[in-house]
Amino acid sequence: MSNEPNPQEALDAIRAARAEVGKSANYPFIWDLGYGAIIALMVGGAALPQPWSLMLLGLSMAGLALMVRWWREHVGWWVSGFHPPKARWVAIGMSAVLVACLIASLSTRFGQGAWWVPLVASGVAGLAGIIGGGCGCASIARSCRREDSDPAFDPVIHAPGRLQICAILSSVDDAEFALIRDAIKVSDSVMSKHLKQLEEAGYVKLTKAAENGRQRTWIALTPRGARPLPPMWPSSIAWQR
Repeated sequence: MSNEPNPQEALDAIRAARAEVGKSANYPFIWDLGYGAIIALMVGGAALPQPWSLMLLGLSMAGLALMVRWWREHVGWWVSGFHPPKARWVAIGMSAVLVACLIASLSTRFGQGAWWVPLVASGVAGLAGIIGGGCGCASIARSCRREDSDPAFDPVIHAPGRLQICAILSSVDDAEFALIRDAIKVSDSVMSKHLKQLEEAGYVKLTKAAENGRQRTWIALTPRGARPLPPMWPSSIAWQR
């Protein structure tokens, strides 16, 4: 890429960087199985009397927290489930199924359902967790590869490196410094320079956290940073030319 890159060069670099992040969504299937098992335990445990119901709920929440921590440490980014839009619909549909299963399980606890209802409800909830988790991550990976989600140019972030960073962050809630650095193939110093300029412009928010005895920097796109990134790339290229 030249010192004065044209929009097409920058677009190609952005697509490549986002594709690299999308590859990290190829996580082991056992993660979905574990997620489904925890959801099933939470729903099935709701049918038990106290204090067992509360104990299983606590164990389930602790298990989910550990899974989120594992994901962030090994994958390098995190998505809440409601971003991008297609993943949002997966999350809404899965939530509706889980609420219905939880109500069915609670009906047995209060004497209004057969003994086998919690077993069926927990099985359905676990299956929904497995399928929903896989579909959600697949949607995120596709979002990183979609050409119609490429961002438009902005006077503040027109430099390809900073555009790549913002384009990656537009597909996730936040991402770790090293993941983005490797995706856009720059050194630590260049990455830090880009982040400083983006932070000063109010486009990103940096959060430092100690994990496993070392300091890690997490980066998130701010609402202001998301505004210059609509799916309007073709018209942007035409304008630049």
